[in-house]
Amino acid sequence: MAGHKSHKKFAMFIAGIAILLVTIYHKSVTTGLGINHILLGIIVVYFFSVLPDLDSRSGYIRHVAYAFMWITILLSSLSILSLEYNIASGTSKLILSYTTEIYLIIVQITTSILGLFILLLRHKGIMHTYTSAIILSAPLAFYNILYAPLGFLAYSSHLFL
Repeated sequence: MAGHKSHKKFAMFIAGIAILLVTIYHKSVTTGLGINHILLGIIVVYFFSVLPDLDSRSGYIRHVAYAFMWITILLSSLSILSLEYNIASGTSKLILSYTTEIYLIIVQITTSILGLFILLLRHKGIMHTYTSAIILSAPLAFYNILYAPLGFLAYSSHLFL
């Protein structure tokens, strides 16, 4: 079984070829891809190449995801706390609106549910399927249609190795 570094290297190779082909196509149709599109494409490939290892207890991406979730919950809790009490001045005054408080509570609940979902994943289960590759890469098309196939390609390269 290949490690996360091998998955990233292979996915970058495949994505490099895909970005080259897309750039050649775009140059013939439009003015080409900007450097910001290419850099964001590299980030997408980097993330999606290790995303299937979210179900591995020792997986690199799982540790990153848990750290991100704890930071999100902590920051949203501190924001809610600052709604009720201004720590700097020691007074109780409204800093955030109540709709913001509800939004932050929803973020906490969603993050907690996502953490439980990740905790219940079994290794080589649903995350190691092409169905997950399609479902998880499809939302990228809402940002830019080119990122969805790139995410799918990176995710699939992980499954291939």
